[in-house]
Amino acid sequence: MVYNIFSLITFFSNLILAVVIILNNPRREINRVLGSFALILSFWTLILFASQYSRELSVFEVLGRLNFSMMLVCAYLLLYFVEIFPNGKFSENKHLLFFLIPIPLIWLGLATDIFISGAKRNMIGMELTRGSLYPIYIAVFAFYILTATFRLYQKYRNNQGLVKLQTRYALTGVFVLMVGASITNLIMPVLGVNLFIYYGPLFTLPFVAMLAYSIMKYRLLDIAIFIRKSLVYFVLVTFITTVYVMMFLLMQTVFSGMHISISIFVSLLSAVLIAVTMDPLKDLLGRWTDKVFFKGKYDYYKVLKMLGQTLSSVLKVDELIAKVIDTITVAMRLDYTAIFILERNSGAFVANRTVKDGLVWSGRIEQEDPVVSCISEKKEALIFDELEYTISEKVECGAIKESFLRLQAKVFVPIILKEKLIGMLVLGGKKSDDIFTQEDLDLLDMISHQISVVLENTNLYEQMLNTAKLALVGTMAAGMAHEIRNPLTSMKTFMQILPDKHTDRVFIERFSAVVGEEINRLSHLTEDLLSFSKSKPHKYEPIEVNAVIEKVTELFEMQIGKKRIELKKKIGSVPPAYADEEQLTQVFMNMLINSMQALGEKKEIIIETGTETRENLLKYSTVMISDTGSGIPEQNLARIFDPFFTTKKEGTGLGLAICMKIIQEHNGFIEVKSKPSEGTSFKIFLPAYNTK
Repeated sequence: MVYNIFSLITFFSNLILAVVIILNNPRREINRVLGSFALILSFWTLILFASQYSRELSVFEVLGRLNFSMMLVCAYLLLYFVEIFPNGKFSENKHLLFFLIPIPLIWLGLATDIFISGAKRNMIGMELTRGSLYPIYIAVFAFYILTATFRLYQKYRNNQGLVKLQTRYALTGVFVLMVGASITNLIMPVLGVNLFIYYGPLFTLPFVAMLAYSIMKYRLLDIAIFIRKSLVYFVLVTFITTVYVMMFLLMQTVFSGMHISISIFVSLLSAVLIAVTMDPLKDLLGRWTDKVFFKGKYDYYKVLKMLGQTLSSVLKVDELIAKVIDTITVAMRLDYTAIFILERNSGAFVANRTVKDGLVWSGRIEQEDPVVSCISEKKEALIFDELEYTISEKVECGAIKESFLRLQAKVFVPIILKEKLIGMLVLGGKKSDDIFTQEDLDLLDMISHQISVVLENTNLYEQMLNTAKLALVGTMAAGMAHEIRNPLTSMKTFMQILPDKHTDRVFIERFSAVVGEEINRLSHLTEDLLSFSKSKPHKYEPIEVNAVIEKVTELFEMQIGKKRIELKKKIGSVPPAYADEEQLTQVFMNMLINSMQALGEKKEIIIETGTETRENLLKYSTVMISDTGSGIPEQNLARIFDPFFTTKKEGTGLGLAICMKIIQEHNGFIEVKSKPSEGTSFKIFLPAYNTK
C-alpha cells in the first residue's frame, strides 16, 4: 500500500516536471527532450502502479512489455539529452540516428517471445519470464546508460565555467539515480531483502529535477546548498537503512533456531551503532561535499570585516583602490582585479591600479563602450558566462563579449552613486576555474556599494582639504610676510647706515654678523616652507620603529650629555610599520628637539614604544616622547600643529606642522597631552604592517 502512494507521487511529480520543463521554453530542443524523458518516466511509473493491481497473467504480461519498451526509450532519451547538453541540437549530432536503430528492432522483439516469453504466478504475486535473447535487451539498455554517463563525464572534464557547473549538477542527478536504484533494486535483493524494490522509481525525481534546473537556470547557487544537504542526508538515510537491514539479517542468522522476537534486539543494537557513528559520519560527509562542490570557498564575513577595517582607515582614493583590489584578489583567488573610476574631464573609466600576476598596469574603458551602456541601464553585474541568457540581442551580446575578452574579464560589477555609474569593479577568472555564484555576486555588490560611499566621502574629504589648503595659503602668506619682514627690516637699516659707516671697523663686523644671521634665517624659513608644501617621493618599506628610535637617540647623544638631560627609553615589542624611514627619522628628530628645548630645571625625557589597538580594530605601532618641561597652555593645544604658530623666540612654527603632515601621509595620527609646569607627551600612531 505504501508503495502505491509513492508510485502515484512519483507519477504526478514527473508529470508536473515534464509540463514545467516544456512550457519553460517549448522552442528549445533540450527542453523538449528532457520534458519527453520526464513524461515517459511518469507513465513508466504509472504502468508499474497498474501492474500491482493486475489479476490476469495476460494483462500483467502486456504491461510488462510496455514497461520494458518505455525503459529503453528513456535510456535513449537520456543519451540524446546528454549529447545536446547544454545548448546543442540534434542536427549537430547526426550520430544519434545510429543509436536509434536498435529501438524499433527491440520493439519488434518485445512483441514476440524472444525477450519476454510470458508471465507466471509466484508466492507473492506474478512475475515475467525472460526469453532467450533477453541479455541483448539488457546490453542495449546498459550501452545507452553507460554511454550517456561517460559522455557527460567527458563534457565535465572538457568544459569550464557555467557549462562545467551545469554538467556537475547533471552528473550529480545521474549519481543519485544510479546509487539509489542500485541499492533498492540490486544490492538489497541480492541480500534477500525485496521490501524496497518498488521504491526505485522515487530516485527519478531528484534526477529529473537536477537536470531541469541545470538547463532552466543559469545561476546555480541556490541548489548548491540543497545538493550539499541532500547528499549528506541521503547517504545518512542509506547508512541507517543498511545498518538496520544488516543487523536484522545478522540477528535472524544468530537466533534462527529460537522462537523469540528479534525485533527488539535489532532496534537496540542498531540504535547504539547509529548513535555512535552518526555525528562523525555527518562531519566526514560534510567535509567531502564541501571539497567537491565548494572548492576554493572563502569566509564571506571575514572578507567583509577586512574591507570594513580597510575602508574606515583610508582617506586617499589610490590607497583605497589598492587595498580593495588586494583583498578581493586574494580572498576569491582571482587572476586579477581592477577598479575603473569615472574621469570627470574625459568621461572615460580609468583603472588607476590593477594587480595581475604581481604586475601593475592601467586600463581605460571609453564612455562609448557597449559594456558601459549596458551596465548603466541594467545597474547590475554582468557575467561573461551568462551574457547569452541575459542579453537577447545577438549583435549587442557579441559587442559586449568583445569588451570582456579585451580585458580578459569574467565579471563587471557597477559602482553606483545616486543612480549614476561612477565606476566598475572588473574581475578576471578564478584560479580554480569555478564560476561566480550568487554568493560571490552578493558579496561583490556589497563591496561596490561600500566603495561608492567611501569614494563620495573621500571626495568630500579632498574638497575639505582643498578648502583648508586655500585657508592655509592665506595663513602662510601672512606668516611669511611677518617672518620675512623682520630680517629685511634689519638688513635695510644696516644698508641705509652703511654709506656713512663703511670705514667703521666695529660697524662692519656687526653688519656682517647681523646680515649673515638674517640671511641664514631666511634660508631656514625657505627650507621649512618647502618641506611643508612640497610632497617628496616616498620610499615605503617595512621599517623597524625601534631601530629608527635608536638611530635618532644616538645622533643626539652628545647634545643630551652636554645639557645633562636624563633620557629614559622604554622599548617595547613593536610590529614593523610600512613607512619612509627618512621621513620617520625627521619626525622623531623634530619631536626630540622640541622636548629638549621645552625642558626647565628638571631635565628628563622618556621615549616609550609599544602596540595599541584602537576602536576601529586596527593595530598601531606607537612611539611616545614625553618631557618634564613647562607644558603647553590649554588654549594653545588646538593650534600647535598650525603652520607658523609658535611661542618660541626662535623658530618658524613649521616643525610640528611638518611632523603632522608626514604622519598623516602614513595613515597615522598624533595625540598630545600636556599640563602646564608638568610637561608634554606626544604619542605617534603608525598602522602596523601585516606580514601575512
